[in-house]
Amino acid sequence: MGRDKQPQDFEEHQIARPIARAKWLLDPDATTSVTEVVDITEPKDIHSILANLASASSDELLQLHTLNGALRDGGHDAAEDACRLGGIRISIDMLKSKRPEVLEKSLEALWLLVDDHDSCQELIQRNGHHEIWRILRRHRNDQLASNVFRLMAETLYGESRSSTFWKDGLDGHFLSEALDWSIQVALSSHSSHTLGFVCDVAALWLQRCPTGLEAVKALLHNVPALLQAMAVCPNNALLQHGCRLLWAMAEVTSRAQHVHARCWPESLGQPTLRALEEMKHMDLPPQVMHYHAMALLMVKRMMVGTEDSEAKSSASLDSMD
Repeated sequence: MGRDKQPQDFEEHQIARPIARAKWLLDPDATTSVTEVVDITEPKDIHSILANLASASSDELLQLHTLNGALRDGGHDAAEDACRLGGIRISIDMLKSKRPEVLEKSLEALWLLVDDHDSCQELIQRNGHHEIWRILRRHRNDQLASNVFRLMAETLYGESRSSTFWKDGLDGHFLSEALDWSIQVALSSHSSHTLGFVCDVAALWLQRCPTGLEAVKALLHNVPALLQAMAVCPNNALLQHGCRLLWAMAEVTSRAQHVHARCWPESLGQPTLRALEEMKHMDLPPQVMHYHAMALLMVKRMMVGTEDSEAKSSASLDSMD
């Protein structure tokens, strides 16, 4: 994105980004941690690993662990080979397992496999996002949730605006629960990786969700705790995605034709504005400054719109006297 543009020039379509592995995603704390005894005699070539995975007689967990090691060692070329050999299809099939440890490794495999536009589109065409999201419906597991949001924070940008996933897959109440959980994780452990992923997914959902203002209302009660987490764990990734979520909430509110104080009461809007104003005094990298400027501008605009709406309503009532 061009850094010379002013915040008011930014539109939603400029925010969607191609899949790229940000440096902070490679932190070991953000990856799956399942301990297994690995047989070093297992084949390391992608073709053999995938063939074993597709075989009902193979040890799924062992083969997934071996596959993920090969993908990490081989980088993009290994991922491309694995995709060509059916790696995405096989990994999605593994998501039907009832074993949480197999699900964890399958999600990690997809995260390593889907690293460009073509692989992302294959995931989508195979109904991958619906399958991934169903995991959280079936298993309320912290590590699974972390892996799901880490993957979706990268791949959801490939879903079209017309996709049924925005309405039928994600929903505000479930995302609100995810925000509650990930905020508590961040506050208790000072590790905010997962919260950053959840904020990223929630912000994109708000921009694509057809229900508009109702979608914002589902997440409003999360704002005070989110601001607290951003203050306690001020790492750049969380600040960036937290600001992006605040921007999306304010932007959808401002776009709504029936903006009113009940959506963003002053008791919520003013603390949000103060927190964003305080961030101006922090030494922020360019990518965080970008979203911070957008959030600050949009929250100010949204609060002015709320005041104007209240004034018009008051004037209308006065004229009836």
